[in-house]
Amino acid sequence: LVRVGENRAMNFLGDYVVSTESDTYGGAISADEGRSWRRFDTMPPLSGRPTNVAMSATAPNVILILTGTQAFRTGDGGISWCEVPSLRGTGRSGALAADRVDGDTFYSWDQGQLARSTDGGLHFTPISTGLPDENGTIATAHGLEHEVWIGMPPAGLHRSVDGGRAFSRIEAVEKV
Repeated sequence: LVRVGENRAMNFLGDYVVSTESDTYGGAISADEGRSWRRFDTMPPLSGRPTNVAMSATAPNVILILTGTQAFRTGDGGISWCEVPSLRGTGRSGALAADRVDGDTFYSWDQGQLARSTDGGLHFTPISTGLPDENGTIATAHGLEHEVWIGMPPAGLHRSVDGGRAFSRIEAVEKV
């Protein structure tokens, strides 16, 4: 498990949080389903509030953080970070998800554009077009490799079984 947020709102270890500044952020990972947490040693130089976070299914030290305009990756559990220029946001609310089986695959959804990384979040490439230009949420299916779901409130629920190359709308779902 991984969490990010404002330092004053995060109290993973049951201790008092020292920072009261609202523009400082922290994060932590748990290897025991949330019973205990280890804070990141550092945070990347965020220019805004973290909006999404994703952790590799097979490499728990690989974590991506997305803000409205930036994306960062750590491969060492938060000791060091690098920016992911191919995943710079548009300033709108993008969404991020990790494949639940293939630990090298991550997905990003932002206003009708799906991008995928197959190298552990180092590089993202746009892969899907033709979807509605809407904000939405993205999720991957537990135990199913390369299955991606995108929910867009006005445009319904869409499913891909081929890693985002093609999507079909789930007609039975009227509202997301």
